[in-house]
Amino acid sequence: MRRSVFAGMAASAALAACATPSEPSVRLHPQYKERLGGAKSVGVVPPKVVVFELGAGGVREPKDDWSAAARTNVSTAVVKSLRGAGYDAKLLEPAADVKDDLDEVRLLYEAVAPSIVYATYGQKFPAKVQKFDYSLGDVSKLLDRLGVDVLAIPYGSDEISTGGRKATQAVGMAVAALLGVGAVQRSGVTFVNLAIVDRSGAVVWFNVRGAGGSYDLRDLASAQEMVGRLVQDLPGAHK
Repeated sequence: MRRSVFAGMAASAALAACATPSEPSVRLHPQYKERLGGAKSVGVVPPKVVVFELGAGGVREPKDDWSAAARTNVSTAVVKSLRGAGYDAKLLEPAADVKDDLDEVRLLYEAVAPSIVYATYGQKFPAKVQKFDYSLGDVSKLLDRLGVDVLAIPYGSDEISTGGRKATQAVGMAVAALLGVGAVQRSGVTFVNLAIVDRSGAVVWFNVRGAGGSYDLRDLASAQEMVGRLVQDLPGAHK
């Protein structure tokens, strides 16, 4: 089940990477102004970020050390970007009294996010985009215990090509240039999405960014650039 969830989330990377630049990627709850307008403090849920090594044959192998570095970078980037938007943002520490609740919220999000991506980015049903209504269930008691107004829940994945794959790509591009055809191997895709969840558990704001071969979440500056582009469309507390 967990593998299929990750696969569904990662699939949105390709969709985001292929989206036209002029097309808005933000999804908004119909009442987002009322639900988000009074929020000042944001608790950032420690994210799930998985980095894969992408081999010459297209095999993806998860790397724990790369994923840990990317997880730290994405967390730092989200907090910094939210603060830049005028929010009092903090990374939530998984203390013993809230760890289980935070884990449950993250798991619920991992179940809901693929549905958001499928219905509002993939198939893109107009009714689902216009009436953007997804929920994780009531989280008001958790927010009270954490002392924050809303939750921010990031998710990310990245693919780092091996030296062998890069060499194969270089050969493929050279052949493609000679024959006038497209290269057959894609670059690794970097993907981050972010949801803002209110007290009722409703996803009031959702955005996604995906790009092929131009970001590396293991690098803090690269992660910050990508997350900054993601959060720039968030109505800030100072606006």
